[in-house]
Amino acid sequence: MNISRSAALAAAIGLSVSTANVAQAAFVLTIDDLSTGLPGGTPDVIVSDGVGIGSATSIGNTTVSDSGIGADGLIFFNGGVGNFTVNVVTGVSDPLLGPGQIDLNSINVTGGNGALRIKLTDTDYTGTVPAYTANYGGTTSGSVDFDFLHDSGNTEFGGTSFFDPALASGGAFSGSSSNAVNPGSPYSLTIEALISHTIGAGQISSFDAHLVPVPVPAAVWLFGSGLLGMVGIARRRRG
Repeated sequence: MNISRSAALAAAIGLSVSTANVAQAAFVLTIDDLSTGLPGGTPDVIVSDGVGIGSATSIGNTTVSDSGIGADGLIFFNGGVGNFTVNVVTGVSDPLLGPGQIDLNSINVTGGNGALRIKLTDTDYTGTVPAYTANYGGTTSGSVDFDFLHDSGNTEFGGTSFFDPALASGGAFSGSSSNAVNPGSPYSLTIEALISHTIGAGQISSFDAHLVPVPVPAAVWLFGSGLLGMVGIARRRRG
């Protein structure tokens, strides 16, 4: 009887640990060739940090590829996806980067025309951060459309866009912008990139995108300048 109870207890502990690991699968990379059209808009590739193939991410996506890297805060994918024959994609987050940071690096080559959407997200960032800086740069023989999201509700791939830069195209590109976000803790961050290649095989897009918190004094200035702008607009309207 005691042995049976011990075995049951061990099984229950093992189940709870396994469930906890799935629930903590919050650092996620998705890669989607838009021409493949999987049911329900499911991305072609879903990779989660620290869990294997078949595990569920925090919003119920099922991983279809293993990151192949044991270190926490590091995701890697290397392979073909749809019309994109070469995809070398790396995501880095806590604890490898400084607090509150996330980075997406990608090299993508097409065998024909195609559009590829890459998303990288992480949750459970802590601390009250009122503003973020988005840095991005690279080169493309097609175009790359970036978007940067922050979610004070801490949802995987959730939140609103706090910076949506102009479409990058026609060779080398770079940009940087600091913008206010809705403070709240814990919170999530997401970087999205939509790559478009339209002139046949052999096109390449290579880029790096990085989110980093704005230091508090600079963030306060950012909020102050925004408030002053709103006051000025209000005065002109009354005039």
